[in-house]
Amino acid sequence: PDAGVISARPATVGAVTMPGTELFRMIRGGRLEWRAQVRADTLTRLRKGMAATIDLSGGRQISGRIRQIAPTVAPDTLTGTVYVDLPEHAELVSGMFLSGTFELDAHEAQVLPVSAVLFRSGAQYVMTVDAQRRVRELKVETGTRRDNRVEILTPLPADAQVALAGGAFLSDGDLVAIADPATP
Repeated sequence: PDAGVISARPATVGAVTMPGTELFRMIRGGRLEWRAQVRADTLTRLRKGMAATIDLSGGRQISGRIRQIAPTVAPDTLTGTVYVDLPEHAELVSGMFLSGTFELDAHEAQVLPVSAVLFRSGAQYVMTVDAQRRVRELKVETGTRRDNRVEILTPLPADAQVALAGGAFLSDGDLVAIADPATP
């Protein structure tokens, strides 16, 4: 015995069923879950218990937690299923389409605008300005890109002044004038 809501009745009255045939589908205790289809390369970064934010209509969001991660990936779509438990909410109905995001491991990071990173000779660089106002080309390793920002994995000095735009027009050793950000 259990309590819940019957969401489907595939059995018909008078039909002869085989063992293992589904007769009823029950939402146990009224619990709903989000079955998120996640790319295989991202799937490895998720863990049971991680937080998820699910988008609802009107820009509202609710939070959930990863309950289970499917052990297989679909070969045709290269996605795996992640099961996220959802709280009771008036706008949630079984079978509706949802989208959301997962909170991956948070960590401190140095970030710069994407426009500050240059690609030259197969490597990535930022243009810094030293105390004598000379441009110095600094090779960097980059990480995650998001919202027009890029994570800089190579530690930059705390006092580094980086050209945030127009670095492609600069060369190593150029003398520059630093503009006052308060002056229009």
